[in-house]
Amino acid sequence: MDFEELIYRQMESDTLDYKAHQSWNTMGAAGRGKFIRHLAAFANTAGGVLVVGVGEDASGCPCDYTGLTDEETRSFDPTPVGAYINGCVEPPIDFTLERPLVRGKRYAVFVVRPFTTLPHVCTRSVENELQSGVFYIRTPDASSRPAHRAWEMHRLIQRALRNQRELLAKMLRGILYETRSTDSGEDPVAQAEAQADDIFASSLAYFRRRRTPRAGEPAVLVQYQVSLTVGGDLVPELLRNAAGAAAGEGAFITAAEVQSANPGNMALRYLDREKPRMFQLFRNGWLYFSEYFPAPDAELPVSLMAERLAAFCLFVSAYYRALNLEKTMLEVTVEASGLSGTVIRTTDRVYPALLPQIKCRIVRSADDIGGDISGYATRMLRAFGEGFGLPDAVLTEEGRHLVPLLGESAR
Repeated sequence: MDFEELIYRQMESDTLDYKAHQSWNTMGAAGRGKFIRHLAAFANTAGGVLVVGVGEDASGCPCDYTGLTDEETRSFDPTPVGAYINGCVEPPIDFTLERPLVRGKRYAVFVVRPFTTLPHVCTRSVENELQSGVFYIRTPDASSRPAHRAWEMHRLIQRALRNQRELLAKMLRGILYETRSTDSGEDPVAQAEAQADDIFASSLAYFRRRRTPRAGEPAVLVQYQVSLTVGGDLVPELLRNAAGAAAGEGAFITAAEVQSANPGNMALRYLDREKPRMFQLFRNGWLYFSEYFPAPDAELPVSLMAERLAAFCLFVSAYYRALNLEKTMLEVTVEASGLSGTVIRTTDRVYPALLPQIKCRIVRSADDIGGDISGYATRMLRAFGEGFGLPDAVLTEEGRHLVPLLGESAR
């Protein structure tokens, strides 16, 4: 989720609402009732987002970006806030409460998903903001009100019936898939690889939509990916701490970038404002990083590629050790595309790309990679060198240069 785009949209809608900065602990029953009304309305319509920390100016435009104080931020603790909200509605609303840092300010962001089985009805009356026994809906004019027309109630019923049909169909597909997987001998590794392909392709599409080089500006797209079969549901702060520790080991990802990364449902995401680079640290343990290498005059220095691959190996080793996954087998992939017409430069000559796309892959544990970083970086560089027709002697010499560059970490 692009929190910055949501916060700075300056327009409420049927899926977006803003509230000025305030504390959940001190807002009172009426204030809390208003929050619940909006969340229930989102859930009964198409889902939505409620941002806390953006007030309105004199014209009513939500563009007063005050953010939240530290005390206000702490007050939006997902556990007690969620318990209070879902104590007033049935069934419980499916939402997450994020507290992203955007342009140096904290906000509280409620991300609400549409109901999946039954619409949400209020079970408590709260002053004039919430009425027991009422279904709230969100309207195109950005208001959250009771569903009081016959066709509005009919729409809720129809959506509930459709959800029930889809749930039943999903259960049947799951049963059929399990049977087919057993019969065909599919294993968890193959399934994890297919899932990784989908998620990394989605990450690349997101990156390209937001960071495309200007026309006529030579650049080579490089993607770094790490997936693993056995991961888990890692909390964002654990990912941040592990990445922060790994950032101190090299220059692949900086500590400042890690601290600026925005938490989401699936990953911590960082999208650079100035440079064409992005990384995502997924909660299941996967890692995705993409960047556009500058290629003035369509040239790539071989030494720069070698240094980036070494920094990547160094980060991977430190990151997965910090996550206590140092023994887990990692599928590590580096892929460069857009190489047509590009040359790679050594100290004395250039070599044109023989392929438009080059990809290398290793399967090793973080401990293995950490034990020979220069070796694995050279192995990756060799795959790229073959795509440019570089002599083996050149690649071997570049590998030797990495050892003093990395120091003790390379040994």
